[in-house]
Amino acid sequence: MLKVIFTFRRREDLTWEEFRRHAEERHAPLVTQLPGLRRYVQSLVTPDSADRPFDGIAQVWYDDESAYRRSFESEPGQAVIADAANYADPTSETEIFVEDVAVFP
Repeated sequence: MLKVIFTFRRREDLTWEEFRRHAEERHAPLVTQLPGLRRYVQSLVTPDSADRPFDGIAQVWYDDESAYRRSFESEPGQAVIADAANYADPTSETEIFVEDVAVFP
């Protein structure tokens, strides 16, 4: 199973509430339409967190890297990519491929 983590900052012209609302109500439904997606988790940093390097984290799971690539090449994938710029600063985005190692329990 492949897990990809995205980190990003909100667009400076959006309030925290506008950023959060778009992430949860507009972007998340688009992501759930991605072909091959196994799991999706959003983590939005609380606005009172000081000196944070990003405002949000998204995690997606796929069977493998090929399924992930195909997913974002699809029409729904292109819609997700296009929509991200509506609430996240595109210059701040990172994409990290990880393997989870269970430590506890």
